[in-house]
Amino acid sequence: MLDTMTSISGTFNSKLIDSLKSGKCFRIVGDNINFKMGVSQERKSVGKVGHIQHWFGSAAIVQNVNFQAMDNNIPHCDLRLLLTETFIICEEELQEISNNFSVLSSRVLVE
Repeated sequence: MLDTMTSISGTFNSKLIDSLKSGKCFRIVGDNINFKMGVSQERKSVGKVGHIQHWFGSAAIVQNVNFQAMDNNIPHCDLRLLLTETFIICEEELQEISNNFSVLSSRVLVE
């Protein structure tokens, strides 16, 4: 398990430090990981019948896109009264989302 954990973590710390140095924002997320270890996986199995491991898995999500250009206004009306058409994406918005997705996907592929 420790070998698997080490191979997954890779260069996590250095990449996070580089992101901070370049002024990027990030969030750390995590969750509990519980699994049962049987006697065959334990190093010293004398008198043990297996037990449950409790780990905490975490990840840092680095914000690679600057969202400062996006509007941060509060709603100007009661959202429950808006028509459904207000939320349906028009062709221009769909094209913009598609272009943004292509850019983000390309960045991931390059990485």
